Formats: sequence, structure tokens, C-alpha cells
Amino acid sequence: MNDFERLIERSIEFPPEYKQAGVSILNYFAEIIRKKYPESEATVQIKQDGLKVSMTIDPAEGEREIIEKTLNDYGLVITGNMQPEGLLSDPLDVMALRNKLEIAQLELRQTKQLHQFAEKHHSERIKSLEEDVKWLRNTVGMAIQSQPTINIRQESSSIHAGGDVKESTLAAGNDNKITEAKGNGK
Repeated sequence: MNDFERLIERSIEFPPEYKQAGVSILNYFAEIIRKKYPESEATVQIKQDGLKVSMTIDPAEGEREIIEKTLNDYGLVITGNMQPEGLLSDPLDVMALRNKLEIAQLELRQTKQLHQFAEKHHSERIKSLEEDVKWLRNTVGMAIQSQPTINIRQESSSIHAGGDVKESTLAAGNDNKITEAKGNGK
């Protein structure tokens, strides 16, 4: 067999909350091979690309079918469709596999809780920002509608003993006066 035909490759794309537990379980398959076939020279390699995790198994010559069956049985154990005793015969190995699965379940629960908390926190922040934007749009919109233009025109001028004073009124319904005074230095 050439390298391409010999290699066993599997890829899984995990949701974010499943990724770490999934990688851990896939990685444990190398331990299963080591325990089940201590003389095997098969290697297991895990590669991560974002949420996609790929496992490549390079079985020793003549071991491909045995390794594929073991991988299939391991998948059945992980999904709960087979008991660990159906995969491993040594009670210590069975206990270690059960512990690994329990740890993965705990890790999965904790990661889900973290993602749910983060999602809730982010959705609350987004809702708050949306409310702020809505308020800003309403406030600016009302201001624009009530005062479509602002014109400045000079209403009157007068001269006082202390200097020049000019008064201007802002048009567009606003009675505020702007007063500009120029002193003559006294």
C-alpha cells in the first residue's frame, strides 16, 4: 500500500463548546491502541484548524483493518452504544477509559456554562447598545425635525460708553441672544 491508502483519516468540526473535550477524547485513542496492542507501531496525530479537528492514524503494515475496527468500537463507546468492557479487557484500562469519558463530560459541561454565560453577557451588552443607538437616533431626529435650519441675523446694534456692543438673535424659533462686546481698553 502507498502512504495514502495506508493512512486512516477522520475529521470532525466541533461547535466551540465541544472542541476541547472532543480533542481530548480523540487524543485518547492513541492510549487505547497502546493498551490494546502494546506491540503495535501505529501512530496517531491530531491536527487542529479552527473548530475542525483531524486525526490521522498511520498503522503499521498489516494493522489497518484491526486499527479501523478498534476506531469504530471506540466511537461506539464514546457515543454510549457500547460499554468500555467491549473494547478493553483489563479492568484498570476500562476504569481509565470511564474516567476519561467522565472528565470529558465534566469539561463539556463547564465549557457549555462558560459559553452560555458569555453569550448572555454579550447579548445584554448588545441590547444595551441597541437601546442607546435608538435613543440617540430619536433625540437627533427630533432635534433635526424641530429646528430644520439655523440662521443668524443681526437684529440691532448700539454704542455704549464702554465700547461697542452688538446683539444678534438666532432664528428658527430660538430666542437666545448672542452678545458680542468689544471694549475700548477702559
